[in-house]
Amino acid sequence: MTTSDVREAALSLPLEDRARLARELLESLGDVEDAGAAEAWASAIERRVRGLHDGGVESVDGEDVHRAIRVRLANGRQ
Repeated sequence: MTTSDVREAALSLPLEDRARLARELLESLGDVEDAGAAEAWASAIERRVRGLHDGGVESVDGEDVHRAIRVRLANGRQ
């Protein structure tokens, strides 16, 4: 059985079964981490914190963001 065969079979499963399979596959990877991902996240976080502290970035309330997203989706814009 090839990877394509497995993919095709998996995609034909009902949504719940596909979700469970995806979760199980991800869990089977264990603590595999993309090389450099932790460093890239740390760098991004530091850059954003600096931006907040020096006034170069303005924070936005999460509820306001969610509200704007809902409005855009309701209007058919992405």
